[in-house]
Amino acid sequence: MHLPDGFLSAPVAATTGLIAATALGPALHRVRPEAEPGLAPRMGVTAAYVFAAQMVNFPVAGGTSGHLLGALLAAVLLGPAAASVVMAAVFVIQTFFFQDGGVTALGANFLNMGLAGTYGGYAVYRVFAGAAPGRRRCLASAGIAAWTSVMLGAALTSLQLALSGSVPARLVLPAMLGVHAVIGVGEAAITVAAIGLLWQVRPDVITGRVSAPRRAATLGWGIAGLAVLAALAPLASSAPDGLERVAETLGFHTRAEDALLPAPAPDYSLPALGEAAWAPALVSLLGGGLMLGMVSATLLAVRRARATAAPSPLPLATRLDPRVKLGCALTLTAAAAFLPPSAGGKLVLLAGLALVWVVVSRVQVRWLAGRALLLLPFLALLALTAFAPHAGPSVDPAILGLRAATSLLALAAFVTTTPEPDALAALAAFRLPSAIVQTIAFALRYFHAVGDEARRMLQARAARSAGAGALSLRAGATGGIVGSLFIRSLERAERVSHAMAARGYRSDAPGAGLTLPAVSARDSGFGLGFALLVMGIALWP
Repeated sequence: MHLPDGFLSAPVAATTGLIAATALGPALHRVRPEAEPGLAPRMGVTAAYVFAAQMVNFPVAGGTSGHLLGALLAAVLLGPAAASVVMAAVFVIQTFFFQDGGVTALGANFLNMGLAGTYGGYAVYRVFAGAAPGRRRCLASAGIAAWTSVMLGAALTSLQLALSGSVPARLVLPAMLGVHAVIGVGEAAITVAAIGLLWQVRPDVITGRVSAPRRAATLGWGIAGLAVLAALAPLASSAPDGLERVAETLGFHTRAEDALLPAPAPDYSLPALGEAAWAPALVSLLGGGLMLGMVSATLLAVRRARATAAPSPLPLATRLDPRVKLGCALTLTAAAAFLPPSAGGKLVLLAGLALVWVVVSRVQVRWLAGRALLLLPFLALLALTAFAPHAGPSVDPAILGLRAATSLLALAAFVTTTPEPDALAALAAFRLPSAIVQTIAFALRYFHAVGDEARRMLQARAARSAGAGALSLRAGATGGIVGSLFIRSLERAERVSHAMAARGYRSDAPGAGLTLPAVSARDSGFGLGFALLVMGIALWP
């Protein structure tokens, strides 16, 4: 599934590269080999194993081959953060040493075959496996998650190809999902077999498995696995893989370009060895050694940087002036809203920029996922309209989804990094009518007050056992709570209104006490640079 140079347009390649780099940074930050003995050698061995396993293509139906992605396997053995670092090392070595995958598509390959498994597939594994799974549950969950990671990678690849203009989504998506559904079965079988073996010999290396470490050396088992894969390398299928087969069938294989940089061993071959039968085995061992060296060097650099680093300041998004943050959010939202439907690549780039802004702002994934549920009714409506007959021009659900995602991410970055008083002051600074600003302020205050009141009433109901029993009893208790909560809210609003009037509050006062200091030159420069970046993306021909 390695994308070569030329398959992706410049905006899509840049966006995927930006997303990949943004995701790799937090992963490196979370990996702490000094706090977990044995993690560093396990990461090196896993990287070498995944690299060698990806060289062994197995045949599937229709003269097509597939190979292990290994991202889910690495995540089960190391955790998602360490597995992401391992997969990044694999793709860097494959791209620059063996010319497998394009330089411009490196970010996309890491996203599709790495992050899709280490985070997406691992999330599926955790849902099915639970906290401390038994052997059968662990193996079944790993099989399901491994197959899902392949399908997720195929779907992401299809979306990127469609947005790049290589092939329409209605053609590439079913073709990619169809062939990779079969390849995913092979991925699941290999993953289950590997985890099943490790469960017998080293159950302590499986994430979430509570077990005392055994004396068998991790390095010894890793070397044994590499030896087996090196022996199998000459037997690998030479048939085109899933992406190559789909590209030939749909006719976009001609978009592939020559590699931008020369590689020492292109296509996993050493020119000095010619066509020797044992050359693939030597290349497999050579790549495994490079993996061990690169992972070790990366962990050493991270450890030294962490040892010499000063205490990290607050995130940039938190330190920025709220008016600048609001301006950045509105700029992103406006650009996404006014771009024409034909500018799919630019919308992808804007969505990627918004995602980077969210990551820099350290927005919690759980918080963002909860707010994203608000989009589900609209997405369901888009899905229905996509299949409905249209008398006029059809609406592209992908374009509308990108607009909504960009707006949601931009506003999430603003809301989560800005205290409510500063956010209201920023709205007032943008000349939003005072009545609207005051309405928002009162709504937020009453929302907190009513939420506290509702929690107390629910606790009282639980203490009186009104949450159990017949449905009619629970429904009656809930209706009483809703009615009582409404009455109490009105009474509290009247008390607050009288108290504010007694203290001389005037709703027509300019600014209503919402003031901020002058914007610093640094914040102004950042806001201007951000606006120019967004405008450059939107106006790029």
